[in-house]
Amino acid sequence: MNARTGVHLKFKIISDATFYAGIFGDPMDAAKQYIRDLRRLTIKHGIDKEIEILDKSNIIGEVLTKYDQELRAHLKTNRHNPSVGLTDKEASKFVAGVGSYGQH
Repeated sequence: MNARTGVHLKFKIISDATFYAGIFGDPMDAAKQYIRDLRRLTIKHGIDKEIEILDKSNIIGEVLTKYDQELRAHLKTNRHNPSVGLTDKEASKFVAGVGSYGQH
């Protein structure tokens, strides 16, 4: 933190090394080592509190995992009650629409 201003800046560097390694034919071990080396460099220079190294593959993996969990929960609910969250009128339209699908 800057003593005069009271401002503390933090930077997040998002590395795409592992994300694109397979596409460009780079060894995955080398891409992972690159990220580890970046993190070690920030520690060595005492800037690891100001600079955080993130791996794009991990970020996307977390998002996809959460999406998959939410989708599975929604599908489970929807299978048991396809009209959940719909008014009676909306549910009736939904059933009529699904029933007529493909009959044109």
